[in-house]
Amino acid sequence: MSETRWLTRREVATITGFAPKTLENWATMRPQKGPRCFKVSNRYRYLLEDVRVWQEKQRQRSAA
Repeated sequence: MSETRWLTRREVATITGFAPKTLENWATMRPQKGPRCFKVSNRYRYLLEDVRVWQEKQRQRSAA
């Protein structure tokens, strides 16, 4: 079992190539557009595994 790793919005921006502001905008959309995020202690955090799953779904959509 792997350890849970929480990422900041800036870290997710580095991984995905999307600007932090874009990720912020997506987080407020309903349904949420980008990777799933959580509000933790008044800051938004992303689980690394959720970001990876989201990236894979985007890859599959672009290949279809």
